Amino acid sequence: MGTTQVYVRGVDYDELSCDNRTSSAVFRKLVVIGEAAMNIPDSVREQYSLIPMQQLIDLGDELLGKYYDVNS
Repeated sequence: MGTTQVYVRGVDYDELSCDNRTSSAVFRKLVVIGEAAMNIPDSVREQYSLIPMQQLIDLGDELLGKYYDVNS
């Protein structure tokens, strides 16, 4: 998440929505994080139970769903 946070530091929603390059980069990073979280074994998820893995997965799925809806 580090670089994603750097991309949006000090940027409000209106600025982000007008900046296609940054919003595309953040979108891509969040989708990749969601995909990666999906592949983490349950034993590791249990060790790091404070990290909301399912929320990360759901966010990635939701973003991809919206992407495909727009591009269909």
